[in-house]
This record gives sequence, C-alpha cells and structure tokens, in this order.
Amino acid sequence: MNVREMYNYGYKWTGMIPLTAEEARNLFLNDSIQIYRLYQDNTESSVESLEEISAPYLYGIEK
Repeated sequence: MNVREMYNYGYKWTGMIPLTAEEARNLFLNDSIQIYRLYQDNTESSVESLEEISAPYLYGIEK
C-alpha cells in the first residue's frame, strides 16, 4: 500500500501512513499503535477490535 493508492481511494490526509487490512491486523495484534480505518470521504475512525479490520477498507497509522 502506498500514498498514491490511498489518495486514489479518496483519503488524502498526508499525516497518515496507509496500510492494507492484513498489515493493520498484524500491527493491531503485535504493537500498541493506534490503527485507523480510512474512508473514501476523507474521514477515519479508530479501530478498537480485531473484528473491525476487514477488506475492502484501507487502514492507517499516524506518522
């Protein structure tokens, strides 16, 4: 996942590092980093449980 793909998806805040669902799951399970679900209307929400991480959404962590 890269920034260009994130922009094409519709999320454009440059303070976010984009992640795939698989990358987000791995970080959620192994680190104490806040994961965000990114939406195509340029908004995001905090992920609070592993069940919230699924395709077709993009995810991110703050830089």
